[in-house]
Amino acid sequence: MYIEKTKYGSFNFVERYTDPLTGKTKRVSVVFPKNTPQTRNEASKILKEKIREKSKILIEVHQTTFGDLVDAYLARDAELVKSTKIKNEHNLKYWTNLIGRDTLLILLPKLNIISMMEKTGEEAKRMNERLVRFKALIHWGYSAGMVESAEFLNRLRAFKAPPHRDNIADKYLEYDEYKRLLPELTVEKWRLVTEFMVLSGMRFG
Repeated sequence: MYIEKTKYGSFNFVERYTDPLTGKTKRVSVVFPKNTPQTRNEASKILKEKIREKSKILIEVHQTTFGDLVDAYLARDAELVKSTKIKNEHNLKYWTNLIGRDTLLILLPKLNIISMMEKTGEEAKRMNERLVRFKALIHWGYSAGMVESAEFLNRLRAFKAPPHRDNIADKYLEYDEYKRLLPELTVEKWRLVTEFMVLSGMRFG
């Protein structure tokens, strides 16, 4: 422990310690108005307790898994409406399968998440929707003190989706396609529904 005199005349008692996980040297301090044997003794006790608490918190944070984060996020969903809760559950199941429950949160920045998502073969629009929800999860984890940093999310760029015109084209049949489809509909109710949709101009949804 060493002592620094402040410009206000008080004394800053400082102790250095080594982060048990990173190996880096850090410091804690406490200020007393006087520098006496009694204050030095009291400062030493306070600083040791600060170091103990900080080391404990660091270890807990660095041992938190993706599964821990997902469980906490789902518990938060208890107050949400049922439809929103179900959407979140499906989304979290996707991410849990992709990343793994036992993956430590401190390792997330090292994962090539974009590459992992591309290997699923999903369309860009769908993956972009999943990315939005993933970022919301991580930001929530950061605010809850479970995620040490959310800066790595800045590297997760949106996938390039096809132009809107292409998406629209995939949702409609040309007249010749409709004429080829109709004879293949052997169940009468589906053939009648299809004819009704085409003749009335009903939209895809």
